[in-house]
Amino acid sequence: RKFDRTYTEFAYRNNPEGFAAFDDVPDLPVTEIDAHRVTLLARPFAAQASQARPAPGDTSQSLHDAGAPTWMRFNDYGIGLLLQGDTRGAAQVFAEVARLAPERVDGERNLARVALNDGDLSKAWEHLGRCEQISPGDAQTAWFWGVAHQKAGNYADAEKAYRHVLRQFPEDRAAWRNLGRVLYLDARHEEALRALTRALRIDSEDRSAHYHRMLVLRALGREDEADAAEQAYSYYQIDESAQSVTHEYRQRDADANREAQPIHAHPVSPLTSTSEDGA
Repeated sequence: RKFDRTYTEFAYRNNPEGFAAFDDVPDLPVTEIDAHRVTLLARPFAAQASQARPAPGDTSQSLHDAGAPTWMRFNDYGIGLLLQGDTRGAAQVFAEVARLAPERVDGERNLARVALNDGDLSKAWEHLGRCEQISPGDAQTAWFWGVAHQKAGNYADAEKAYRHVLRQFPEDRAAWRNLGRVLYLDARHEEALRALTRALRIDSEDRSAHYHRMLVLRALGREDEADAAEQAYSYYQIDESAQSVTHEYRQRDADANREAQPIHAHPVSPLTSTSEDGA
């Protein structure tokens, strides 16, 4: 089913017009379309951190859990922490990625990503330099070079980096959007408008692209088009009132409230093996 019972009751009480055809909270049908089960084997963090890095070509199960190499599992964990805003935790995990797989660019690149998120350009330059030593000219790394140069006000270098990204990933809307931004900051308004229009062709709901397009159009004196861009930006703006609307529901549902927090942890209970007699 799409919604659980608690949410259905919440919706029924708070949106009576939407349930006008029902005298009481409806019993939504439950239809099992398919089923699948995956067992995740969990081990303490310290045990994983001390695990030896696999030798080249070694694919033994002792070094690869569930088919994924250890560095990749750490990298995924670090990305999750970064998306939650826990940059300190993410940096610790990405440092472990760099230690486990020094021949790969992932660890250093994500450390640069954390540094940029924290506004520490000196650390970002340091990690990006190491990325170039490991994998020169990598297009994914070029994105972060672009962000770093943009933050530093080096718009010409930022433009070069974003165009390098777009040569390999021509449908990357974020690169088109950021390119439009640096061209606008460099007072190259017509070029900026073309880049931002390209971003919106890829994703017409990109509110940031609508916002920067509005700025460009105002700089060009095209007020009617700028007003339309401003309306689009407002339409796709994040609804800041949503938290107040869902407050009552989150107060009753601890799991939903935890998921709504920017930084949160999921309690995990490791599986324990038991014999057939229950011992």
